[in-house]
Parts: sequence; structure tokens; C-alpha cells
Amino acid sequence: MRARFVLSALILLSFTASAWGPATQRYICDEAVKQVWGQDAVVQCLPKKSSKFMGDFCEHLYRMKGADVYARCKSSFQKRDFIHPANMVDELFNDTELWHDYGQCPVRPGPARYLMCGTREDAPAPKEAEHWFEAALKASDTCMQVYDFCIGASYYAKGENPVNQIVEEKESCYEAIVDGVENAILAGKESFRVSKRCEFEHSDYEQDIVVTDNRIKNIISSLVASGKNLSVNPTKEAGNVVLLANSIDYELNRGLLDYLTANGIAVTRASAEEFKTLRYSACVVVLGGHHAPEGVGEVVDALLNSEEKENLTKNEGEKIRATREDVWMLQQKVIVLAGQEKEDTRGAVEENRDGVVSELKTCV
Repeated sequence: MRARFVLSALILLSFTASAWGPATQRYICDEAVKQVWGQDAVVQCLPKKSSKFMGDFCEHLYRMKGADVYARCKSSFQKRDFIHPANMVDELFNDTELWHDYGQCPVRPGPARYLMCGTREDAPAPKEAEHWFEAALKASDTCMQVYDFCIGASYYAKGENPVNQIVEEKESCYEAIVDGVENAILAGKESFRVSKRCEFEHSDYEQDIVVTDNRIKNIISSLVASGKNLSVNPTKEAGNVVLLANSIDYELNRGLLDYLTANGIAVTRASAEEFKTLRYSACVVVLGGHHAPEGVGEVVDALLNSEEKENLTKNEGEKIRATREDVWMLQQKVIVLAGQEKEDTRGAVEENRDGVVSELKTCV
């Protein structure tokens, strides 16, 4: 339901771009994500407190928004300040010129509408939202998709803010509306009504602006409809286990593939290059340690902790089996079998193959 507006005289308004409050923006994002991806995505992704993930997302922001935004993003997560994606537009982007939608000017038809409203084509907020929703379609994993979606949701919500639909108004009006809604959200109110009689810069014109909980609910409903058009589950080898191994470890451990197949588990072998797309599988097995050649070591380096890597480096004959979850997507299991030397990796495979089968049967 659109907010109601009580209009007095028809005189030119004065207005600066504005946003919803930070808690309001997080609430809109969280509620929409919960209805599209489920509560698990909210818990695991909003925000995702992983330096590796944020490093990758900052690189994504470099491609989407440029070097300045990339630098601010990198500086933020290096300080362990993991910004919620719904607040990134305000805290990182500094692009207030994209926050309005004059195509929805709330002023009633009349002789002064031309003065009060921008042009119908001047609506960058919904266009920028679509730009981020398109990026979400191409996202590499669920949390990346959720982040792109929430940034798009932030732009869309800004365009639905009534004070972002009029060309100019006083800052005091913006603060009253935004703070009133923010306080209602923080208080957990399911029903609320925020009203402010706004005065404007260039005249004694006054306009009552009213925002209710229905406006926020309708924003969320529209976002849910957009979210459900996205590819909720990133492309992956459904039902298959992806086996990442360099050529040496693969040849030495061909028996593992036969053993998995004999236990009803289909396997797709991947090189490090192929793994860039095949990593979005529910089940992944990686052979080799963090020094493995052919690009495998770089993948393993991000999977093992410092103690595991130190043991592999220093302890002669060391063999490990390490399991990680939700690395590149939700509900994912990644098993690393590694040894100090290639023969030790083979030993890790032989010693753990029954346990690996048991683990894989929980995710295929």
C-alpha cells in the first residue's frame, strides 16, 4: 500500500537524496532473503564473517563499482568490520545520485506537479537494483548471490522511500520519517504509522508524509518476487562428487574412483582450472596438500588451518583428513586428503576411504 499524502498548496519542494535507516535496510534484506533462500542463508551469510569471502567480494565490487569502493571494502574487512550487504550502499558506495525514483512522484496531478516532481525517466534506483539482481544471477555461490541481491534490494527500497520520490525537501522532514521507521523496526513493532508535516525550502508549502508498516511489507513482497526469479542454487554437478587432484595424485589414486563407484557414488574428476566452475557441488574431495602442484595447492592452502599446514610441512610421513563445510555454497562438504609427500597422500587415501564413503553418502 502506498503511503498517504495530504497536500496543501502546490509550490516547489526542496529535497536531498536520502535512505532508510541501517536497521530498516537490514530488516528488509533479511526478511526477503529468509523467504527466498531460507533462514539458514540469513544465519550463514548476513553478514558472512569470513576474510576469504570478503576478499573475493571486494574483488567483485571492484568490477561492479571501481577502485575507490574496492579500497573501502578491503579496509573495512581488514579491520574485521564485516558490513551487512544491505548497508554497503550507504557505507561504501557514496552514490547518493542513484537513490531516487522520480517516476513515482507522490504529488497529485495538478499545475505544480511539473515543478515538484522530477522527470518520469529520472529513476536510477530501480535501474541500479536490476543491475545488481542481474549480477546475482551470475553469482558463484549462495552467499555471493545473497550479497548481490541485498545490495540491489537496498537500491530498490531507497527508491520506494517517499521522500526519495520528490525533487527537494528539508533535511528535518527526512530525519523524522527515517528515524521514526527506524525506531519502529528496532522496537520490533509489527504495526506502525510514522507521520510528519514537512516544510519546504522555497516556500511555506507543507505536506503531510505518512509511512506505515504496509509500505515496508510491500517492499519486501516485491523483493521476494524478484528473488524467486533468480537461480537460487548456483550451477553445480548435481548428485556427483567432484574430485580435485593434480595429474600425479590422480594417477596414484585411481583406485579411489573405483572404490567410490563401487559404493554407488558417481565422481567427476577436475583439474584446478576446471574446478573454478565445478567447485559448486554438494560434495568435494581434494587430494594433495598446500604445496601440491598444478594449482591444487592454492585451493588447499585456503582450506587448511595453520596447524594442519605446519604439520604437513614439518612432520615426516604426515597424513591428514580434514573436512570443511559450506565453503563455496551452503550445505556443502569438502574433504581434503593430504600427505607430506605424494606417497603420504596415497596413504591418507587408503587409510580413510571407508570414512570418506560414509561422509559422502550424507551429501550426495
